[in-house]
Amino acid sequence: MCPFPFKEIIRELVKYKNAHLEWVQEEPKNAGGWTYAEPRLRNIRAFLNQDDEVTYSGRPIMAAAAVGYTKTHNEQLEALLVSAMK
Repeated sequence: MCPFPFKEIIRELVKYKNAHLEWVQEEPKNAGGWTYAEPRLRNIRAFLNQDDEVTYSGRPIMAAAAVGYTKTHNEQLEALLVSAMK
């Protein structure tokens, strides 16, 4: 992600002007790339004069990297996949 692929993302967004831009990650919101990528993706949207928000699908903010229970992990994983594919 560093250097951030601005040109490549812009090229794809120009091709798909009506596309919804969503960041999807399995890690908790505060542990993955979201906090790094979100402001950069927002800047790309502004540069292209697209006012859609960049949305997030993934696990919520958590103090630990994993929930520690397989059942809960799988439930969260299923929920984020359903959210990402809507």
